[in-house]
Amino acid sequence: MERRTYIYLSTPLLVFLSCGRLLEAQLGATWALVVAAALILPTWGIVWARLYRAQMLRPEFAVLSILPHSIYFISKQADTALFAQSPACQNLYALTWLAFAGVSMASVSTGRGDTPARRPLQDPVFLLLSFLILIYTVTTFFQYYTDLTSL
Repeated sequence: MERRTYIYLSTPLLVFLSCGRLLEAQLGATWALVVAAALILPTWGIVWARLYRAQMLRPEFAVLSILPHSIYFISKQADTALFAQSPACQNLYALTWLAFAGVSMASVSTGRGDTPARRPLQDPVFLLLSFLILIYTVTTFFQYYTDLTSL
């Protein structure tokens, strides 16, 4: 999958996945999980196709791009207080967000078949998207983390 197509397809899906509180407030926890699942599966497929086509990482790492969102929606549906009680789970959740950022940055770098073939630190599209991915990761992590610890 070309980088431009990947960006155009994955950006709206990830933006909708970051609206967990809104989905839960409007639809309830069960329907928010259903809508999230309908968004998570295509997101995983798009990231998998990008990693497979460009051969930057093994495509199996695509699951890391949906793992933190899945944990949030499943935890909200199950109404667990696991994050409020266990610091180890909080640290593991933070690590899943770091893995999300790493896989997302790797997927937007230029791969095989993309033009232009530049080094990542000389590619303005990669630099801009890396900055936006880091902002997305931090803001969504803090939003979801505070929501999960206040159950």
